[in-house]
Amino acid sequence: FDPKCAMEGFNDGGLAFSLNMMPAPPLADLTTAEYPNSVPFASFGEWALANFATVEELKNGITQNVSFWSEELAMLGGLKTPFHFAVYDKTGGSVVVEVKNGALIIYDNPLGVMTNGPEFPWHIENLNNYSHMTNIETVIGKVGDITLRQPDSGIATSVLPSSATSVGRFVKAVYYSSFANRVEDPDLQLAELGHVMNNFDRPKNITKEMASAAKDGTPAKYMTEFTLWIVLTDLSRGILHVRLYDSLNYQKFTFEQFKDQSTEVSIKLV
Repeated sequence: FDPKCAMEGFNDGGLAFSLNMMPAPPLADLTTAEYPNSVPFASFGEWALANFATVEELKNGITQNVSFWSEELAMLGGLKTPFHFAVYDKTGGSVVVEVKNGALIIYDNPLGVMTNGPEFPWHIENLNNYSHMTNIETVIGKVGDITLRQPDSGIATSVLPSSATSVGRFVKAVYYSSFANRVEDPDLQLAELGHVMNNFDRPKNITKEMASAAKDGTPAKYMTEFTLWIVLTDLSRGILHVRLYDSLNYQKFTFEQFKDQSTEVSIKLV
């Protein structure tokens, strides 16, 4: 079995998905009777795009005559699909699909944001620690008899987590998606989205984790997490912009440019 393992995508109906890593136990094994109508969980996003145009359609169809299974993925050292999926549509619908107790579970996502683990309900519960979150600046304050005045703007973001962990990114994603500027022009809105996503762009070596310790004159080896790509999508107009780590600019793709294609098109991004 050679899965394509698409990690992000959208269709011309306006449905989109994003795969995110999350440590989780695998789905329960299939019965023999379930084999003919089974889909590997790594291909959940592709299955969703092939069958549905809205989040509501997905919610109604996810249990209809289909079973999902967790295959061992060689590219992840044999792990059994440690993923969860964020799914969106052009009407604003949003859900998160996860594995819990060996079964598929789907959560409504009123926030419209997602990062990696832990489980989605944990992220929601953690937001209770940020009830003071607001984008309204407190420029002047008073402590005892001392009046304090902020010398610059931007103090409102001091309530946000400073770490680049998935937990910290989730809280920041809620903040930015809630308060980011909204405009009528869809091209300008994509530009606004680009500014937002710059806050989630992780450069190499900003944080490093030891992969192997120094031994017998061999230096220690480290691994670093960084942002491989950033995608901006306009689901209503069928437009996708993608920027790779080594590029300063986005590449643009549209359904319109592929409308006359009857076979699969593969493009190597540079």
